[in-house]
Amino acid sequence: MNEKDNLKEYIVNKISMLSEEKELLSVSQNISTAHAFGVDVKQNTTSKSLYLEDKSFVEVTSSSPFVSFNRRVYDDLSSIKVYEDKDKNNLKIDKYKSYDEKEYIAKYGKLNRLKYDVFKDDNKFQMQGVLIQEINKGTILSIAKNENSYQLLLDPIKANEYYKIQIKTNADLDEYPDIKSSSLDVYLDSNDKIKQVISKDIYSIKTGLIRADITSITTINFYYKKENGFIINGINKQIKIPSIDEEITF
Repeated sequence: MNEKDNLKEYIVNKISMLSEEKELLSVSQNISTAHAFGVDVKQNTTSKSLYLEDKSFVEVTSSSPFVSFNRRVYDDLSSIKVYEDKDKNNLKIDKYKSYDEKEYIAKYGKLNRLKYDVFKDDNKFQMQGVLIQEINKGTILSIAKNENSYQLLLDPIKANEYYKIQIKTNADLDEYPDIKSSSLDVYLDSNDKIKQVISKDIYSIKTGLIRADITSITTINFYYKKENGFIINGINKQIKIPSIDEEITF
């Protein structure tokens, strides 16, 4: 293999290792800027995910002049419960929708799990659920290493089969976005584990009679379990999945 192929294999392995963690915490911030009719409109989205061996939790909060929502997803591998409302105070214990795996994937993209099995063309393979993009040798168009990160240019169609589903739902679109370009910057910590991923995507959308071009930047920070807590900003914090009426502590 040449140097580029070696780099691809190396970074694909590092991403796969995320899904091999027994417990993992991620916090992401997304800013999507819509450009239409000479006006820029921003949608800000925060996502906090806790992945455990037998269950997972994610809270997504998003706001813009057109779309705002609060969503919590509880997945215990046997059932997936989704609580969602414009007003966070309206998230109640008895107000949720239940999904099976196929239904959830069809509406939200990937499952919020470290890894899970999927079936395609009568074949079974394992999917990582930590990054919404699909990262493998076939979806990486080019890769470069600099002093601080690995820069990946992705195939905008092959890498984003699940991401476009997520975009459509979160932005309440009439149809799937047309993703023009997609890239990742991957940063490793002193232990050669992924500590941060920054993605940049450019796509066009249609909602009602409006078409807009979108520039989307997402920053995801990863935190690993050590002893009985997660190391966040140098502090060991004990974190658990909150009940629907509890505030999250991360």
